[in-house]
Amino acid sequence: MLESRYHRLLEFPMSANDSTNNPPAAPSKLPVGVSDFGNLIREGYTFVDKSLLLKEVINEGAAASLITRPRRFGKTLNLSMLQHFFARDVRGQPTARLFDGLEISKDTACMDPELRVSEALSVTQKGDVQRILERKADLSQLARAFKRLSEFLYRHYQKPVLLLIDEYDTPIHAAYVNGYYQEMINFMRGLLGEGLKDNPYLYQAVVTGILRVSRESLFSGVNNLEVYTVLDRGYSRYFGFTEAEVAGLSRGFNVEHVSSEIQSWYNGYRFGDYVIYNPWSIIGCLKRQGEMRPYWVNTSDNALLKELMAKANADFKQAMEPLIQNNGIHNKATEQMIDPNIVFGDLSKNTTALWSLLLFSGYLTATDIRYDQEGIVTCRLSIPNLEVQGLYKRHIKEWFSDPLGQKGYSDFLNCLTTGKLQEFEVRLKQYLRESASFFDTSGRHPEKFYHGLVLGLIAGLRETHSIYSNRESGYGRYEIAVLPKGDSRANLPGIIMEFKSVENSQHLDKEAENALAQIDRRWYRAELEQHHIQHILTIGLAFSGKAVAICHA
Repeated sequence: MLESRYHRLLEFPMSANDSTNNPPAAPSKLPVGVSDFGNLIREGYTFVDKSLLLKEVINEGAAASLITRPRRFGKTLNLSMLQHFFARDVRGQPTARLFDGLEISKDTACMDPELRVSEALSVTQKGDVQRILERKADLSQLARAFKRLSEFLYRHYQKPVLLLIDEYDTPIHAAYVNGYYQEMINFMRGLLGEGLKDNPYLYQAVVTGILRVSRESLFSGVNNLEVYTVLDRGYSRYFGFTEAEVAGLSRGFNVEHVSSEIQSWYNGYRFGDYVIYNPWSIIGCLKRQGEMRPYWVNTSDNALLKELMAKANADFKQAMEPLIQNNGIHNKATEQMIDPNIVFGDLSKNTTALWSLLLFSGYLTATDIRYDQEGIVTCRLSIPNLEVQGLYKRHIKEWFSDPLGQKGYSDFLNCLTTGKLQEFEVRLKQYLRESASFFDTSGRHPEKFYHGLVLGLIAGLRETHSIYSNRESGYGRYEIAVLPKGDSRANLPGIIMEFKSVENSQHLDKEAENALAQIDRRWYRAELEQHHIQHILTIGLAFSGKAVAICHA
């Protein structure tokens, strides 16, 4: 065993068959942002033992494995653990005793390189290594780097190479956001294809990322690639914390009194057969003695998510609405098709791609997963916990209020709920006019587009109002209903909206009147009357491109 000043191990049961050690009498340091396994162990940070991952990787025997998980769920630390297990030393530090006391300690370790002076390489080969290390290699040389370096390592050590690639999709995501997506795909296709396809020098490759990007033939010809997403059972307990591990951590850090709150805030992810807690948020919560905060959702730029949510169609927004409003988290779910292979180019136009992105990025979780004969995946999606639900609630105003500004957006909502509809119409016209770059009103079902737009715009009311969409009432289905909650019912009106769209803007006023008449003709107010709403405001809206007319009663 390592001396206690170097290694304080928190080891908790992984399953009913795993061994259990008691947590330390006094809490040790929490590894906030520490992703280097050697530093974590040597510096005495708390370590939840995931070392049996090593045994699974070895026993799996796959020539190449791709493991996808949301950000900050332990991918980098686990690859670092693999590196330290197989290398004799890392950056000059020996690794032999780092695994003492861990579950994997019955096994052994091996290797690491110094190729620039290797007698097994030619002068030309050494030059190739030097150019890569000095960042002087051109794109074609870099695209062959994995294959060439694995060959050189094999020649030097006379042993096949273990290749570890962390967050392989991060440069692809950055390229998509910054406008050089195709160039990056072409480069990565060569880099990964050369390194993983029929590479005789490769012992095994483990690749991690958030998304599986493969339809563009990113892994073209790599027939031996095994993929493990959040939908699969493989490696499911090694990324994130299990319930048993969090229970042990709560005891060790004396926060058992808030265990139920920790569960509501940070639990709820389902990876294979395991229910998983967000490890980043758990560590943050323990560090602050059990204080509940949105630790994980505030650690990245949500610009892409914001843009995609704004562009999403009405069907997507209608399906998201009950999930965001729901306070029971898993009491509400939406059944959707999921594509395990993300195509970035489809994100803004394919609802399935957007649902898939939210799932694999950790903003949704999946249950009741089903595969059909064609390999299409259908599952029930829900928001995993209060932390993620808070992200949607907190940022929904920002997603839809940019052109109005925060104060303007609040005034916009206030005009609607208090019946100041002339001013509401003015502000809605301003929003449409200034948001033209976000929206496409030329599709086959423009009414659905406007439905989704308004649904998104009024989402900021959900703290004070219940918002319903496309529900049966009277003799048909209304577009949107807004019901004040609690004591507000005595002072604020309930609202029913109906939408029309026309090609010729000269017909807007007449179509707005037709929409209003439809509300009365089909008695859409029936549901609101059943809720004893005394004052009901009915609104007909007609749209044409960026123009709108409103009629109300």
